[in-house]
Amino acid sequence: MPSGFSSRDDPGQIKKNKQSMADLKLRRLTELNTRLREDLERERIPVSQAAKRYDPKNQYQGLHDTLNLGIYR
Repeated sequence: MPSGFSSRDDPGQIKKNKQSMADLKLRRLTELNTRLREDLERERIPVSQAAKRYDPKNQYQGLHDTLNLGIYR
């Protein structure tokens, strides 16, 4: 009585699955490497410069919180 299941002992199928898994790992690592390189190329600024650019009053511009009047002075 033939069953509808294939044998796990087929060496060709096992080799094919291992190769496809290796290809998938390679593709994922390549994509990750590309994203990391893009992040590395992004312009960096020191924290001291970023802090000089920060103005807390601009952050609250357009917001009106009647319970916290101290931020609008």
